[in-house]
Amino acid sequence: MIKDVLCTYRMPAIAVSAVPPSFIEKIPSDLHRIAEDLTALTRAWNVVEIVTASAASRKREKHIFVEAYNRGEIYHPRFAYPFADQLNMENAEIVLLELLNLVRTYRPASHAAAFAVRALRFKLQDDLSTVWLVHGIQTSNERLIGQALRSKYGGTDGALIRAAKADFARRVDEAIYPNQAFEPTALLLSLQTLTFTAPDVKDAFEWALDAYGILKREEYDPGFRVRIDESAAFIDVRDKSALGPTVFVPEEEHMTGDELIALIAHEIDGHARQTMNGELLLGVWNAILRVDDETYYEGLAMRYENAYKRQRFGIDARPSSLFAFAVRTAELGGSFHRIFDIQFRRQLRLTFGIQRPEPLPPKETIHPMIIEHALDAAWNTTYRVMRGHTDMSNPHHYAMPKDLAYLRGWLLDDALCSADRSHLNECGIMTHRGMELLQGFGLTREHVPIAYRDVASEYAQSLVA
Repeated sequence: MIKDVLCTYRMPAIAVSAVPPSFIEKIPSDLHRIAEDLTALTRAWNVVEIVTASAASRKREKHIFVEAYNRGEIYHPRFAYPFADQLNMENAEIVLLELLNLVRTYRPASHAAAFAVRALRFKLQDDLSTVWLVHGIQTSNERLIGQALRSKYGGTDGALIRAAKADFARRVDEAIYPNQAFEPTALLLSLQTLTFTAPDVKDAFEWALDAYGILKREEYDPGFRVRIDESAAFIDVRDKSALGPTVFVPEEEHMTGDELIALIAHEIDGHARQTMNGELLLGVWNAILRVDDETYYEGLAMRYENAYKRQRFGIDARPSSLFAFAVRTAELGGSFHRIFDIQFRRQLRLTFGIQRPEPLPPKETIHPMIIEHALDAAWNTTYRVMRGHTDMSNPHHYAMPKDLAYLRGWLLDDALCSADRSHLNECGIMTHRGMELLQGFGLTREHVPIAYRDVASEYAQSLVA
């Protein structure tokens, strides 16, 4: 069963100190040079940018698809990937293979060197998968795209699907028995009356970043800038980006105050602060440990988002099971249409509190606003797990499984909290393997450079004061 997460640490702000012992200084200089070369080569590579379809094709294909779906017809969307199409990875692939050969033949003579070699090998293999992903999209090679995404993110497993089923059943029960759900607080009700557009969201994120001292004002300042971008499909904190570390806000973003505060907890208290902690603590080796599997990254953000919503809003914000079901459907060969159809019906079950296998009410008897909401939600989930595909019939049975990180990462972060090791997930963006590499160096809470200070609560109070 999915466990509750109420594990938020408030660590004192301290001066940055080296990981004991100071192993970064003990890594041989030739391995340092490889790390620096690799980081310079790949610092702008972001898989989300690569697999994001153009705004025009997203809007066009959603309209065509939904119209066809409402008529009972099957239509496979056709997305354009202009960012991926303009990339040239040929020289990069040659360099990556040369570096990988150097690392594979390196014989480490110290603990620090062994750490560096293992971290570099994992990072190089992950970056090669990015190259193959780009090649696959550019040539419409579905087999290659699928191999690259599986290599980067893995897929579903029995434990994850069992957790997803338990989550879905609980959510349906809460729709049936609303009195058992949390009672909304006065703060939540007050914030729900406020609305925010993209410029407002940008201002709020900049305020939160500045509160942590990580707002990038000048070109060479450390930290993040915030950008309103017409090509962005969703709000996204990208530490790796063609524009450098940037928080992207979709141009047509529109939300209520409670949604904004939850995003500050997730994106700024979690993602942005975690990113900067890694850079301050590990330098260039943060970029080496930071591969594109963002499971723990999302787990930390969900820790803060869920804890905030429970404590301040009186509601449960555990990550949804719907991404897990969508990815699993794709792994079984489901097309875009098949995934969407299942997601649409699951949304209606959540709305009406109807457990499977009980039938749903006839579609024509459901209020149009409920139908529209379910269609939008089903589209968003289906689009996200099918990003990167060039053939939406899905002949090679794969998904873009990045969003499994929400549920799986939350469960793994919960395990870290239970083991009194929550600080390890605040020391930078890394995978379980990266944490294993670092644990031998005695990381403690006192080594987390930027302490958690719950800026989401601070901003909420400024809105309702």
